[in-house]
Amino acid sequence: MATSRTIRLPPFWSAIQSLYRPAQCFNRTKCFASNLEPSSPFPVIQKCPDCDDENVPPQPEGLQIDRDRPLANTAPNHQQHVVVFTGKNDWEPRIENEPGHESIAKYLKEELGPKGRFHDPDISTLISYCSLTSPQTDPNSSHLLLFPHFRQVRIPENSRHSFIQSYLRSSLPLSNHPDAAPFFAQQPISNPTILICSHASRDTRCGILGPLLAAEFVRQISLADTGTSISTARVVQISHIGGHAFAGNVIVYMPPTQERTLQEGEKPMESPLKGAGVWYGRVEPQHVAGILQETVGNGKVIRELWRGGMMMMGEGTSNRGHTMRVPPLQ
Repeated sequence: MATSRTIRLPPFWSAIQSLYRPAQCFNRTKCFASNLEPSSPFPVIQKCPDCDDENVPPQPEGLQIDRDRPLANTAPNHQQHVVVFTGKNDWEPRIENEPGHESIAKYLKEELGPKGRFHDPDISTLISYCSLTSPQTDPNSSHLLLFPHFRQVRIPENSRHSFIQSYLRSSLPLSNHPDAAPFFAQQPISNPTILICSHASRDTRCGILGPLLAAEFVRQISLADTGTSISTARVVQISHIGGHAFAGNVIVYMPPTQERTLQEGEKPMESPLKGAGVWYGRVEPQHVAGILQETVGNGKVIRELWRGGMMMMGEGTSNRGHTMRVPPLQ
């Protein structure tokens, strides 16, 4: 049996390794599948808590949401996620055809694709456009969010080649890579980031549900106690991420520095989901408060909404994520 290189993992992974069995994925370094039982280091609740807020908007009628197929493990296997700022919440059906300087999507898809110079069949990179507006007007640069790197990066157009080498195909962590600092302005992402598919030109279901869910997340976050992890969460609308039949599609990225929301008198405690991207489907407005409370606040996976997930490998390792899996809801 081939031996894999030794990687330094965060402390809680020693417990996880005894619970995980290998699963098929595109990550050459290591991939795990979890049964996420109640004794797992990842706390799980079966159902999303009921919301009794009378101001929650109703679920739109007439949407043909697939409620028959099992939802668990329907998310595609990705080890990296690149999210490009555009200032819009809808795009051409194929984002690589979107006009403007954000054509970086076309460049990345060509270079990372099967015929590209940087193609690696063992690393799957999801590329999305998003509603965030670039911090400055610069037609020669693109601004990105990178996961599971948990970095916001500005990329000059003439440095895209170096960006792929330094960030997406490097085996070194960003903080140690000699080529990262000279080319790019980067900063860590320290707040929970909630990505919601709103790609109307690609599919009407996400086009209707996406903006509705985004508005409800923003409203519920505004009601949270100041200083909690929920109150600092950022809501972003993004392009197609797969599985429109399971709309609404929501990804919750929990930064590696994330702490669990504390009750009065409790000591600070790391979130069990720190460094994870939790992918939910069939999300309705009535689920928003529960996702914020249980996943963002308490670090728990909601099994009935679970589609998949990605966990960063830990400090001092390459910036590629593990695929997280759970069995179908029983």
